Formats: sequence, C-alpha cells, structure tokens
Amino acid sequence: MEGQKSLRVDALLLGFTQLPKPDQERFLDRLNDYMFGSPGRRKQMIDLWCGSLATSGSHARDVHA
Repeated sequence: MEGQKSLRVDALLLGFTQLPKPDQERFLDRLNDYMFGSPGRRKQMIDLWCGSLATSGSHARDVHA
C-alpha cells in the first residue's frame, strides 16, 4: 500500500511538471494557501475545488488518473 501512495505522489509531481509556468505558479499559490489555512479554511477550499470539478463534469480521480 505504501508503494501505491508513493506512485500517486510521483504521478501528481509529474503532472505538475507538465503544467505551463503560470499554472505551476497558480498551483503553488493555492497549495501554500491550503497548507497554512485553518481547518475551516481548508474545508472551504476543498468544497470550492469539488464544486468547480462538479460544474465541469469532472471528478478528482478523472483529473489526476
């Protein structure tokens, strides 16, 4: 199971490297906001991201699969 988690992280990192520079910067800004956010703020961010994906007809698994 630990190997699967590592592969998921590696896949996400590879996906990051394929983003254009402005998208990489946007990602890092959002990650920073999430990492330093309060638990309530983190929940708001997750809800916002899930809502954005739902509106687009996607699911988190579809985006990084």
